[in-house]
Amino acid sequence: MERRVCGCHADGSLIGTLFFGWRVAGLPFVPFDMFDWLTRVLPGRLIAFGIDTMVNLIRLLRLISSTAKMAEQTMAIAGLFIAGTVSGVIARLILPAESRGFVGAIQ
Repeated sequence: MERRVCGCHADGSLIGTLFFGWRVAGLPFVPFDMFDWLTRVLPGRLIAFGIDTMVNLIRLLRLISSTAKMAEQTMAIAGLFIAGTVSGVIARLILPAESRGFVGAIQ
C-alpha cells in the first residue's frame, strides 16, 4: 500500500507543477503533448475505436460536443497519472531497500 501511495503523491505533485508552468509561464503541458504523440504513434484502428467509443458515450449520456475536448484532456492527465504511478511502484519493487532513502525525508 505504501508503495502505491508514494507513487500517487509524486505524480500528483508533478502534474500540478506542470499545470502551473503551463498556465503561468506558457510552458508545454506534458500530458497533452504525450497524448498528442500517442495519437500519432498508435495504429489508426485503435485511435478510431477510441474516438468512436468516446463519441458514443457522449451521445448516450446526452452531453454537448464541447465535452469531447474535456474528455480528451482528462484522459491525457489520467494516462500520465496512471503511467507514473505504475512506474513508481515498479521502481520501488526493483530498487533494493537500502538505496530507497537517497532523499533525506523520503524513506
